[in-house]
Amino acid sequence: NVTVQNLHITADVNAIGGIAAINNGKIQDCSVDGTIRTTGMNVGLIAGKTEVEHGEISNCSVTGKVCGSSVVGGIAGQASTVDNCTVNCTVLGSYSIGGVVGELNAGKVMN
Repeated sequence: NVTVQNLHITADVNAIGGIAAINNGKIQDCSVDGTIRTTGMNVGLIAGKTEVEHGEISNCSVTGKVCGSSVVGGIAGQASTVDNCTVNCTVLGSYSIGGVVGELNAGKVMN
């Protein structure tokens, strides 16, 4: 369980998140409130990306703003499984953007 408040990240990198840049396991019961701005891709307030077969994000919530060039989502820029998460944020990017996930890889968004 992690709570991050008043997060402010400005960077010129790929794969950036408030909890993890790249998730190869399970992130659960976390919340992030803040802003991430980057010129890179794979950006989310919880994780920049999750690995196709190994990454899962569940029972998390985000508020704030996330901005990137592409593959940008409120929870994760690129993800495989997202379950029971809530999003209340602004998501900005050029393409592959979504309120929950920018790109979904071989998985699902539930609840």
